[in-house]
Amino acid sequence: MLFNRPSLALHATTLLAIFCCSISIWMALQLPQFDGHWLIKNGTLYLHADADPDTPPTSRPLIPVSVSNRQQQIIPERNDFLEDPDFVDRYQDYNRIIQRQDLWSAFGYAPLVIRATDTNGNPVEWQTHLRPRQLQDLPKEFWLQQVVALLALVISGWVFWLRHNDTSARLFFASSACLMPAILAASVYSTRSWSVPSDWMLWLSHINHIGTEATVAFMLMLFMTYPQRLPVWRYWPGLAVLLAAQAWIEFRQWSDNLELLLRWPVFMEIIAILLLAVWQWRASARNPLQRAALRWFLSSILISITLISWNSMVVNFLGLDAPFSQSDSIALFLILYLGIALGLRRYRLFDMDIWSYRTLLWTAGSGLILLLDYLLLAVMGLSHNLSMGLALFLTGWIYLPLRQWLWNRMVGSPWQPDNNLMPQLSAIAWQPPEQRQQAWQALLQAHFQPLHLHRANGMDADTGSAQLANDGQQLLIASHGELAPVSLEFAQRGARLFNRQDVRFANSLTQLLEQLIHDRRDYQQGIDEERRRIGRDLHDNIGARLLKLLHRLRNTPNEELARDAILDLRSTINAIDSPLQSFADTLADLRIEISGRCEAASVHLTWQVPFELPTDNLKPVVRSVLTSILRELVSNALRHATPTAIVISMPVAPSMSTPLHMEISNNGLHTSPDHWQEGYGLRNLRGRLQELGGSLSVQQPQADQVSIHLTLPATIWAKP
Repeated sequence: MLFNRPSLALHATTLLAIFCCSISIWMALQLPQFDGHWLIKNGTLYLHADADPDTPPTSRPLIPVSVSNRQQQIIPERNDFLEDPDFVDRYQDYNRIIQRQDLWSAFGYAPLVIRATDTNGNPVEWQTHLRPRQLQDLPKEFWLQQVVALLALVISGWVFWLRHNDTSARLFFASSACLMPAILAASVYSTRSWSVPSDWMLWLSHINHIGTEATVAFMLMLFMTYPQRLPVWRYWPGLAVLLAAQAWIEFRQWSDNLELLLRWPVFMEIIAILLLAVWQWRASARNPLQRAALRWFLSSILISITLISWNSMVVNFLGLDAPFSQSDSIALFLILYLGIALGLRRYRLFDMDIWSYRTLLWTAGSGLILLLDYLLLAVMGLSHNLSMGLALFLTGWIYLPLRQWLWNRMVGSPWQPDNNLMPQLSAIAWQPPEQRQQAWQALLQAHFQPLHLHRANGMDADTGSAQLANDGQQLLIASHGELAPVSLEFAQRGARLFNRQDVRFANSLTQLLEQLIHDRRDYQQGIDEERRRIGRDLHDNIGARLLKLLHRLRNTPNEELARDAILDLRSTINAIDSPLQSFADTLADLRIEISGRCEAASVHLTWQVPFELPTDNLKPVVRSVLTSILRELVSNALRHATPTAIVISMPVAPSMSTPLHMEISNNGLHTSPDHWQEGYGLRNLRGRLQELGGSLSVQQPQADQVSIHLTLPATIWAKP
């Protein structure tokens, strides 16, 4: 029932966690409350008394000599008030701490007399008493551990009840289920004000040991199964037996070396976890999604270990007070569990590459500062302030430039600076619409280097802006104007996922390209308007004058010259501003015009074109160039060769995907084309064809025949 209702199961888990916390709170309230607190520093036991008007200020802190009432007297030992009995190195000292708890508990609530010396060696006598503990007496460290235990179980329960069939989610939940009693047990005796009954402390310490070892063991198994199930997972039953045997050996205290039986096994398990993490990292090299999820694991572990190391290094190396107590360090487990939970739930994996690298660089920087400070203190014997100042100075000059270089290497994308992007985007904007999509996809391929790039067929990408999909595996770039939506998968050849920085960059690219296309459209519109104005002026002014000149030259030798000038002017105006015309209609008009000229010159015209011609429209400039070329070639033939026949042929009808081939042949008096000196007319025709991507060639198949072959590319058609 609970598996089918995750919300109900999570509520039940939360209630269970609250119940367990209530037990530890009840146990903490059964302990006596001492009006003051003990402090162990540099091998000395100190007593910090609460403010009391009758107590002179010089008596605090105090070094206790004896504590007594009317029935008994105890000489305090340094380890009596250790925060955790595990802080000693031998089980002999560990057991003595637990056994002496009953001596302190035997005082009950009777008045006490504490004889001590102040820091100057003066004897001081301080009277106090024990009282029942109240809820407000529980320190903040106690409540912090309660919160950490509660949240750790709730976080892992949230993952488990949503993915209860997943082995990694089960192991994660099992680790928190073992961690909770370990933290709650430690919270009772580590925050005691006076003492804990020895039997309570013994079993609470055992629960803490077993819970901690089981937590690390389940974490070890978790890294065997997530994000990939490693081959070593098949040996988990043997690993479980080995860890259980190790816990039993520690429980039975087979050796007096507490560090060997308790700390070293846990330390070796942590090393094994790190090695498994490296193994998982290599195993997920070809899966960016798994690697991004693994970054949550590694980042949380790295942060936790760094803070713990910082806390211990400050104490051991620098001789300063630790930034936070042992009880406070329990909160680091919350960072660890939160990171693992987010990794299992695959929360915002697309940003983890940046976050994890930032964590790595931050950790390296802080570690470098500590290492330099320690070396300057230990090797050169400098003072604390001077060594820390030099460490910060050297870090700024050495580490920060190195960090920037590493950041560019690990996170920096292969994008070019804006001054290189602008020419590329401008070139795309000025390309013909039919080529713009291909050029746009080529730019995206060059900058993001995805494994796959294709048009997005669904409507999900047409949202006006780029967006991430499939946990960052895909980047969907929306359509803009004439550009179709595009889907990119796995950035940098599959090395990473897309992130929000990629989204912002893609949006900037599309907005900039859209603005360039808009500016290009406005520019072209201005050109068209100016061309139409020029066309109207030519038609109204030059055309009218040429027509008047034609009437005056009628029936004179210059009549034909004036008529040709009017035809050229009309072709020019049509190229500037005229409605689209199909290819078939253009050829029909040319045939009528050329036939009339050949008939007037008594020349036989042979027109050989396919019966079915495309009805697609030609671009106005292409129609003008084709008309001018055919007209100029026919005029040259009539003027220079005095032919008896002209043949205009087209072997194959052109299409949207095939070029246009035409051949103009004539007979007559010719010299070899090899000896021709191209005049302005022929060079002009060749240049106009080249502007359109075409070509013109002259051949002489026979002594009395010249054939001119012209080619136009498949881009001569107007957009439908």
